[in-house]
Amino acid sequence: MITLRITFFALSLSMASAFGQSQLPPLEKSVEDPSTGFNVQPGFEVELIYKVDKKKYGSWIAVAFDDKGRLTVSDQGGAGTFSIEIPKPGETFDESKIKKLNVKSSQWGMLYAFDHLYMMGNRSLTRAKVLANGDLGPTEFLAEMAGGGEHGPHSLVVSPDGKSLYVIAGNMTRPPKYQKTRIRDNWKDDYLLQNYAYGHNGGGKAPGGWVLKVSPDGKEREILNMGYRNPVDF
Repeated sequence: MITLRITFFALSLSMASAFGQSQLPPLEKSVEDPSTGFNVQPGFEVELIYKVDKKKYGSWIAVAFDDKGRLTVSDQGGAGTFSIEIPKPGETFDESKIKKLNVKSSQWGMLYAFDHLYMMGNRSLTRAKVLANGDLGPTEFLAEMAGGGEHGPHSLVVSPDGKSLYVIAGNMTRPPKYQKTRIRDNWKDDYLLQNYAYGHNGGGKAPGGWVLKVSPDGKEREILNMGYRNPVDF
Protein backbone atom coordinates (compact mmCIF):
# COMPACT_ATOMS: atom_id res chain seq x y z
CA MET A 1 0.00 0.00 0.00
CA ILE A 2 1.29 3.46 -0.89
CA THR A 3 0.34 6.27 1.47
CA LEU A 4 0.09 9.91 0.48
CA ARG A 5 -0.32 12.44 3.31
CA ILE A 6 -1.62 15.68 1.91
CA THR A 7 -3.95 18.61 2.53
CA PHE A 8 -5.80 20.79 0.07
CA PHE A 9 -2.70 23.00 -0.06
CA ALA A 10 -0.23 20.10 -0.30
CA LEU A 11 0.71 20.21 3.38
CA SER A 12 2.76 17.05 3.60
CA LEU A 13 3.94 14.37 1.24
CA SER A 14 5.38 11.05 2.28
CA MET A 15 5.27 8.37 -0.35
CA ALA A 16 6.90 4.98 -0.69
CA SER A 17 6.78 2.80 -3.78
CA ALA A 18 7.54 -0.86 -4.31
CA PHE A 19 8.57 -0.18 -7.91
CA GLY A 20 11.95 1.06 -9.09
CA GLN A 21 12.11 3.97 -11.52
CA SER A 22 12.79 1.62 -14.42
CA GLN A 23 9.98 -0.77 -13.42
CA LEU A 24 7.00 1.56 -13.05
CA PRO A 25 3.78 -0.07 -14.26
CA PRO A 26 1.43 1.74 -16.65
CA LEU A 27 -1.07 4.05 -14.99
CA GLU A 28 -4.48 2.65 -14.24
CA LYS A 29 -7.76 4.55 -14.13
CA SER A 30 -7.78 6.86 -11.10
CA VAL A 31 -10.45 6.51 -8.46
CA GLU A 32 -11.82 9.24 -6.21
CA ASP A 33 -10.96 9.09 -2.53
CA PRO A 34 -14.32 9.83 -0.87
CA SER A 35 -12.77 11.38 2.26
CA THR A 36 -10.80 14.05 0.38
CA GLY A 37 -12.13 14.25 -3.18
CA PHE A 38 -8.68 13.53 -4.64
CA ASN A 39 -8.40 11.25 -7.66
CA VAL A 40 -5.62 8.76 -6.95
CA GLN A 41 -4.19 5.66 -8.54
CA PRO A 42 -5.24 2.27 -7.16
CA GLY A 43 -2.97 1.33 -4.27
CA PHE A 44 -2.68 4.90 -2.99
CA GLU A 45 -4.36 6.39 0.05
CA VAL A 46 -4.80 10.08 0.85
CA GLU A 47 -4.83 11.27 4.45
CA LEU A 48 -6.29 14.74 5.03
CA ILE A 49 -4.21 16.33 7.78
CA TYR A 50 -5.72 19.80 7.88
CA LYS A 51 -7.96 21.97 5.74
CA VAL A 52 -6.66 25.52 6.04
CA ASP A 53 -8.92 28.12 7.62
CA LYS A 54 -8.45 30.83 5.01
CA LYS A 55 -9.96 33.54 7.21
CA LYS A 56 -7.31 32.90 9.86
CA TYR A 57 -4.28 31.83 7.88
CA GLY A 58 -4.84 32.95 4.28
CA SER A 59 -3.76 31.08 1.15
CA TRP A 60 -0.46 29.25 1.56
CA ILE A 61 1.70 29.64 -1.55
CA ALA A 62 5.19 28.70 -0.31
CA VAL A 63 6.33 25.81 1.88
CA ALA A 64 9.65 24.67 3.36
CA PHE A 65 10.72 22.09 5.95
CA ASP A 66 13.17 22.94 8.73
CA ASP A 67 15.68 20.45 10.13
CA LYS A 68 13.22 19.40 12.84
CA GLY A 69 10.65 18.31 10.25
CA ARG A 70 8.34 21.23 10.89
CA LEU A 71 6.61 22.85 7.95
CA THR A 72 6.98 26.57 7.26
CA VAL A 73 4.25 28.14 5.13
CA SER A 74 3.56 31.68 3.92
CA ASP A 75 0.29 33.35 2.99
CA GLN A 76 -0.03 35.09 -0.36
CA GLY A 77 -1.52 38.11 1.38
CA GLY A 78 -0.88 39.54 4.80
CA ALA A 79 -2.01 36.77 7.16
CA GLY A 80 1.56 35.82 8.00
CA THR A 81 4.22 33.14 7.75
CA PHE A 82 3.73 30.14 10.03
CA SER A 83 5.55 27.13 11.46
CA ILE A 84 3.54 23.89 11.75
CA GLU A 85 4.27 20.68 13.64
CA ILE A 86 3.14 17.76 11.50
CA PRO A 87 1.37 14.98 13.43
CA LYS A 88 2.58 11.42 13.23
CA PRO A 89 0.57 9.06 10.98
CA GLY A 90 -2.77 8.33 12.58
CA GLU A 91 -2.60 11.25 15.02
CA THR A 92 -5.09 14.12 14.92
CA PHE A 93 -3.82 17.54 13.90
CA ASP A 94 -4.09 20.23 16.57
CA GLU A 95 -4.49 23.80 15.29
CA SER A 96 -2.50 25.02 18.30
CA LYS A 97 0.56 23.59 16.51
CA ILE A 98 0.36 26.49 14.02
CA LYS A 99 2.79 29.19 15.21
CA LYS A 100 3.12 32.60 13.57
CA LEU A 101 6.74 33.51 12.81
CA ASN A 102 8.41 36.90 13.12
CA VAL A 103 9.01 37.27 9.37
CA LYS A 104 6.93 38.96 6.71
CA SER A 105 4.00 37.34 4.97
CA SER A 106 3.69 37.02 1.18
CA GLN A 107 6.82 34.94 0.58
CA TRP A 108 6.78 33.22 -2.81
CA GLY A 109 9.76 30.99 -2.11
CA MET A 110 11.44 29.75 1.07
CA LEU A 111 14.42 27.51 1.81
CA TYR A 112 16.26 26.41 4.95
CA ALA A 113 19.99 26.41 4.19
CA PHE A 114 23.27 27.56 5.74
CA ASP A 115 21.63 27.90 9.18
CA HIS A 116 19.08 30.42 7.86
CA LEU A 117 15.61 30.60 6.41
CA TYR A 118 15.96 32.24 2.99
CA MET A 119 12.92 34.01 1.57
CA MET A 120 11.97 35.34 -1.86
CA GLY A 121 9.09 37.81 -1.72
CA ASN A 122 8.11 41.40 -1.01
CA ARG A 123 10.42 42.53 -3.83
CA SER A 124 13.51 41.24 -2.03
CA LEU A 125 15.72 38.29 -1.15
CA THR A 126 16.07 38.06 2.63
CA ARG A 127 17.16 35.60 5.28
CA ALA A 128 16.62 35.03 9.01
CA LYS A 129 19.04 33.17 11.27
CA VAL A 130 17.75 29.93 12.79
CA LEU A 131 18.50 30.25 16.51
CA ALA A 132 19.50 27.44 18.86
CA ASN A 133 15.93 27.10 20.16
CA GLY A 134 14.56 26.84 16.61
CA ASP A 135 13.14 30.37 16.51
CA LEU A 136 14.12 32.88 13.84
CA GLY A 137 16.30 35.91 14.39
CA PRO A 138 15.87 39.32 12.73
CA THR A 139 15.34 39.42 8.98
CA GLU A 140 18.40 40.43 6.96
CA PHE A 141 18.06 42.08 3.54
CA LEU A 142 20.29 40.49 0.89
CA ALA A 143 19.20 41.79 -2.52
CA GLU A 144 16.45 43.72 -4.22
CA MET A 145 14.10 41.75 -6.44
CA ALA A 146 12.39 44.43 -8.50
CA GLY A 147 9.15 42.63 -9.21
CA GLY A 148 6.22 41.01 -7.50
CA GLY A 149 3.05 39.00 -7.88
CA GLU A 150 2.68 35.81 -9.86
CA HIS A 151 5.45 36.72 -12.32
CA GLY A 152 7.78 37.95 -9.59
CA PRO A 153 10.57 36.38 -7.53
CA HIS A 154 9.97 32.70 -6.86
CA SER A 155 11.91 29.68 -5.60
CA LEU A 156 15.35 28.93 -4.17
CA VAL A 157 17.50 25.79 -4.11
CA VAL A 158 21.01 24.97 -2.92
CA SER A 159 23.50 24.79 -5.79
CA PRO A 160 24.84 21.36 -6.83
CA ASP A 161 28.19 22.00 -5.10
CA GLY A 162 26.42 22.93 -1.86
CA LYS A 163 28.19 26.28 -1.57
CA SER A 164 25.69 28.73 -3.08
CA LEU A 165 22.02 29.29 -3.80
CA TYR A 166 20.14 29.35 -7.08
CA VAL A 167 17.16 31.71 -7.18
CA ILE A 168 14.60 31.97 -9.95
CA ALA A 169 12.23 34.76 -10.96
CA GLY A 170 9.49 35.46 -13.49
CA ASN A 171 9.59 37.89 -16.39
CA MET A 172 8.20 40.83 -14.42
CA THR A 173 11.23 40.88 -12.13
CA ARG A 174 14.35 42.82 -13.00
CA PRO A 175 17.54 41.06 -11.89
CA PRO A 176 19.55 42.63 -9.07
CA LYS A 177 23.04 43.99 -9.67
CA TYR A 178 25.49 41.17 -10.35
CA GLN A 179 29.24 40.75 -10.77
CA LYS A 180 29.31 37.89 -13.28
CA THR A 181 27.18 36.47 -16.07
CA ARG A 182 27.39 33.32 -18.17
CA ILE A 183 25.35 34.92 -20.94
CA ARG A 184 25.71 38.13 -22.91
CA ASP A 185 24.03 41.00 -21.13
CA ASN A 186 24.39 43.71 -23.79
CA TRP A 187 21.00 42.81 -25.25
CA LYS A 188 19.00 45.33 -27.25
CA ASP A 189 15.45 45.26 -28.57
CA ASP A 190 15.36 45.08 -32.38
CA TYR A 191 11.87 45.06 -33.89
CA LEU A 192 10.74 44.00 -37.33
CA LEU A 193 7.18 44.62 -36.17
CA GLN A 194 5.87 46.47 -33.14
CA ASN A 195 5.02 44.56 -29.98
CA TYR A 196 1.50 43.24 -29.79
CA ALA A 197 0.06 45.71 -27.32
CA TYR A 198 -2.64 43.35 -26.05
CA GLY A 199 -0.35 40.38 -25.51
CA HIS A 200 1.08 39.22 -22.21
CA ASN A 201 3.58 41.74 -20.84
CA GLY A 202 3.59 43.65 -24.11
CA GLY A 203 5.97 46.25 -22.72
CA GLY A 204 8.32 43.71 -21.19
CA LYS A 205 12.00 43.87 -22.04
CA ALA A 206 14.92 41.44 -21.87
CA PRO A 207 16.06 39.46 -19.99
CA GLY A 208 12.63 38.11 -19.02
CA GLY A 209 12.70 35.47 -16.29
CA TRP A 210 16.13 34.45 -15.06
CA VAL A 211 18.19 32.21 -12.76
CA LEU A 212 20.77 33.79 -10.45
CA LYS A 213 23.56 32.12 -8.50
CA VAL A 214 24.12 33.90 -5.20
CA SER A 215 26.48 33.36 -2.27
CA PRO A 216 24.95 32.59 1.15
CA ASP A 217 25.52 36.19 2.28
CA GLY A 218 23.94 37.54 -0.91
CA LYS A 219 26.97 39.58 -1.96
CA GLU A 220 28.33 37.48 -4.85
CA ARG A 221 25.88 37.14 -7.74
CA GLU A 222 26.09 35.55 -11.16
CA ILE A 223 23.43 35.33 -13.88
CA LEU A 224 23.26 31.73 -15.11
CA ASN A 225 20.52 31.89 -17.74
CA MET A 226 17.50 33.93 -18.74
CA GLY A 227 14.72 34.39 -21.28
CA TYR A 228 11.87 32.65 -19.46
CA ARG A 229 8.23 33.68 -19.23
CA ASN A 230 7.31 32.71 -15.69
CA PRO A 231 9.44 29.95 -14.15
CA VAL A 232 8.15 29.09 -10.69
CA ASP A 233 10.43 26.31 -9.44
CA PHE A 234 13.47 24.26 -10.39
